[in-house]
Amino acid sequence: MSKFIQELKRRNVIKAALAYVVVAWVLLQVLSILLPNIGAPSWVFQTLLLLLIVGFPIWVVFSWVYEVTEQGLRKTGSFPKEHSVSASTSKRLNILILVGLVAAIAILLIRPTTAGAKASVPEGTELSIAVLPFDDMSENKDSEWFCDGVTEDLLTRLSKIEGLRVISRTSTEQFRKTLKSIPEIARELGVSYIVEGSVRKHKNKLLITAQLIDANDKHLWANNYEKELDDVFEIQRDVSHAIVSQLKVVITPEEEKSLSSSSTKNIEAYQLFLKAKMVSDTLRLEGQAIVEGYRKSIELLKEAIDVDPNYADAYAHIAYSYLYLYDIEAEEKSITLAREFNEKALEINANTALVYSNRAYLNNVIDRDVAEAEKNLNKALSLDPKNNDIHKEMVYHYLQNNVYNLEKALVHVNEAEKLNPLSNEIKIMKARVLILNSNFDEAERYLEQIPTYLSIEKNASLIGTKNMLKLKDQQEMIKSYASALEQDPDNSEIHGMLAGFYSSVTKEFSKSVHHRKKQFELDSSRIIAMNYSYALFRIKDFGASKKLLENQIYRRLVGEQGLNQLWQDYYAYQGLYTKATIYHDKIKEQNLSNYYYQRAWLMAKMGKKDSVYAIFKKKEYSPGNIEVAKSSCFALLLERDSVYKYLDKIQEKHLERRLYLARAVNNNPSMDAFAKDPRYREFLKANYLPLPD
Repeated sequence: MSKFIQELKRRNVIKAALAYVVVAWVLLQVLSILLPNIGAPSWVFQTLLLLLIVGFPIWVVFSWVYEVTEQGLRKTGSFPKEHSVSASTSKRLNILILVGLVAAIAILLIRPTTAGAKASVPEGTELSIAVLPFDDMSENKDSEWFCDGVTEDLLTRLSKIEGLRVISRTSTEQFRKTLKSIPEIARELGVSYIVEGSVRKHKNKLLITAQLIDANDKHLWANNYEKELDDVFEIQRDVSHAIVSQLKVVITPEEEKSLSSSSTKNIEAYQLFLKAKMVSDTLRLEGQAIVEGYRKSIELLKEAIDVDPNYADAYAHIAYSYLYLYDIEAEEKSITLAREFNEKALEINANTALVYSNRAYLNNVIDRDVAEAEKNLNKALSLDPKNNDIHKEMVYHYLQNNVYNLEKALVHVNEAEKLNPLSNEIKIMKARVLILNSNFDEAERYLEQIPTYLSIEKNASLIGTKNMLKLKDQQEMIKSYASALEQDPDNSEIHGMLAGFYSSVTKEFSKSVHHRKKQFELDSSRIIAMNYSYALFRIKDFGASKKLLENQIYRRLVGEQGLNQLWQDYYAYQGLYTKATIYHDKIKEQNLSNYYYQRAWLMAKMGKKDSVYAIFKKKEYSPGNIEVAKSSCFALLLERDSVYKYLDKIQEKHLERRLYLARAVNNNPSMDAFAKDPRYREFLKANYLPLPD
């Protein structure tokens, strides 16, 4: 045995093998850095690795059989020993090994956490990660919708891991095509790690590149996936597993299942779903653009479920889209369809978080069942605890009158801000919660920290609300918005807010009409158009309002349901009840709840007390602000005690809701008859409203 080892040494086989290993390792490290950055597919590295592994035994055998001599490469033993140069070969191998080891040490020192290295964070530091929008590397740059789908899917998978904070896409979207460095992005998002990548999609071929980088711009891992389009789900699974592995996160069997599961395995259905999401996410414009966008989204989602009838996420998003349409159009058929598709999603997959979020909306807005709404929101949050949208819904839920809880609202808004740190909506929401908590000093400090996140109109709203609550005077809202208008005279929203406050706070109706008209000129959306007509009704300018209602552009803008309601009110405000009833009856076909709300008001104006009481008993009579609606009807009927019964109910609400409802009461023409009543004046004073002369 010793002779064999001596012979191995003499022939330099051991040194040759060691030199091979050292050089191969250095080469692989260099390739692992270089190849991902030049967009080389993953098979290139894998092929080279295989060749080096296969080459090792060949090299060892070669070193045994052959030796370098003065006459060139010769078989060992086929020449006199005096012609052997094994000693000089040994020296050359020593030098090669030494150089290789120096190179290896240099790589380890310069880049200790290069591709394939494990990430580490200080003990006690929260693991946090952001997935930046994947770049569209397709030839025609027409696959951004698909890239966004890959990004969101990866984000969703990672968010299932407990102990890993994953930043919402709303915040990361702001870094699409950014020139900012990784450390800058990580600092703004408050994360330890960044995932970035690209997608090249051509017909049925797919090349996805992904890499994990820490906040100091050290590349921890990278890989390329070149596969068929149908394999996109497998790629998403592999990428998420690789990232979790690099972060040294220990996952449970349930989390493992979440990382590996997909809501559909059908690539056609998946692509239709992504296109639908793109439409609904990007067409967030005003008025009809939103309506058309969501209708188009619904069409695409329905195509997706035609292809894959068990696609629960698609059903849930159809339901969500119908709820969004209901917010704009208030058509009951949207609610019916939303319930139908939502329950189908639940039937397919009871663990779809959006299903419970949709249910909570229905509970809060339609069923008036806040207890069931909270139950469904908690269920949604248990299924998707890092979904900032659900946390936002929790905030809105806890700001409702029947469940008013500012402490819980603050908990959820803080959590939402962690998950979506660059969201304007969340920062506005947090400032509002602080103000409602009467934390005026803290609110002022917070507002000073976030000026870049606030539009002029939102800043005016928050400052006005803070001063209104602090000084107990609702006229502070007018002062704040008037100041904002000086900075931005053509701001449609500011004109709208001033119109509302001039009408409902100071009852300066001519000023209200001025701002409604200006707002309509700047932004001709449906609700703004209708508000302009109501402002004209309030000052009894029926000539101008009729001209508006007969305008063809205006008629198309407000739609059939809006026109029926406006014509009804146009005639009712003039006491022409027979004509008003013609349009009133048409409302019944479109929205039963709105029909009975309008009918009670119309019957009260006509003095038909028994009809009003009969309507109040109907289950379909369920206006959103029932205290305002009923007090208005009783005021028209001059039933003083009943009026104050419902005004007293308003006083039982939490402060923000109370002030809002008090404005609605003050704005109602039916209450003008009570202007001198001491009890009514006390109501106005208690709600920070000026007393009429």
